[in-house]
Amino acid sequence: MQRTVVDGELPALTVIHTADNAWIVLDGVSDPNPHGACVVDAMVHLVRDDPSLAVVAQL
Repeated sequence: MQRTVVDGELPALTVIHTADNAWIVLDGVSDPNPHGACVVDAMVHLVRDDPSLAVVAQL
């Protein structure tokens, strides 16, 4: 998950649910490739902070 989304700086604009049941959550603006730009976090934490993601999390 992109740190900018986890930290609440930017909204989640791109959400990918992979075949191995992982979630990739990006802000759609910032480059996710630099060291430290992405972190591992539980989807439940993002849903807690942004309830609109609950619909996506149920996919």
